[in-house]
Amino acid sequence: MASSVTRDPRRAADTDALYTPPPDAGREERLEDERDFWRHQFEQLVERFPEPALVVDGDGRVTHWNEKQADIAGRAAEDVVGVPAHDAIGTEGVEETLAETLVRTGETIREEQIRSATRDDDETWHVRAAGQPLTD
Repeated sequence: MASSVTRDPRRAADTDALYTPPPDAGREERLEDERDFWRHQFEQLVERFPEPALVVDGDGRVTHWNEKQADIAGRAAEDVVGVPAHDAIGTEGVEETLAETLVRTGETIREEQIRSATRDDDETWHVRAAGQPLTD
């Protein structure tokens, strides 16, 4: 998840804008720079989020898995990125993961029920999940 994009304080010194394009950038370069900036912001949010967090693409595959998620699920990001969310999470007694429901419905969800799963080391974890669909 590492990215080389950083916010250059000199570029935004005279403005309150979070993002300021590089000086003298052409249209394509500005768009690529802005895309990379916002991608980095998103990845940083997921990585630093103080709760377990994962991101799933439109095909239901895990694209991001933070350390808090790795701790609760007992699986490292490198073991689950690219894997279908249901296989990566394996919550018991449900037909689809919250991520799959978000992809299917496109609606924000805060679940009332508790989801549980058993890690590979036979430890059980419980979570009340919430999610927000993001679209391009």
